[in-house]
Amino acid sequence: MGATSPRSREPLLPPAFPTFCPGGALLAVLVLLALPAAWGQCQSPVHLTFAMPTELIDKDEFPVGTSLKYKCRLGYYRRVFSITCLQNSVWSSPENNCRRKSCGSLPELINGKMDINKDTQFGSTVNYFCNEGYRLIGKSSAACVISGNSVTWDNDPPICE
Repeated sequence: MGATSPRSREPLLPPAFPTFCPGGALLAVLVLLALPAAWGQCQSPVHLTFAMPTELIDKDEFPVGTSLKYKCRLGYYRRVFSITCLQNSVWSSPENNCRRKSCGSLPELINGKMDINKDTQFGSTVNYFCNEGYRLIGKSSAACVISGNSVTWDNDPPICE
């Protein structure tokens, strides 16, 4: 008989996992984990000029499904509404939840004209001009401003004489 070689009995182990991912996949995974959207979160909502939160917002991130209550500021019809952190990690739109209060119509300027910049609601302004040959007595402009819980024109219309 021929000589037999001793067989080594090494334990069978699973193949070693690579410590890197080809094509930068590991880096991509780490970047995704760092993004709030990867976890389904919204950043702290932006400041709204027409409304304010009903409670202090002291966090930077909010999980999907979180709702925050807001109330309309002075100068707007008071209303409470909510915004919600949506699946795409953005807040639902707060637009059209607060309507500006109206200062009401202005009397016609005799011997002059007025230029209303938008409308007669909170935040709007009006400029007064006299016709040629007339001089303006009073303020040349007025703004629709907050007065207590309401809004009013901050100046009376002038006179052109």
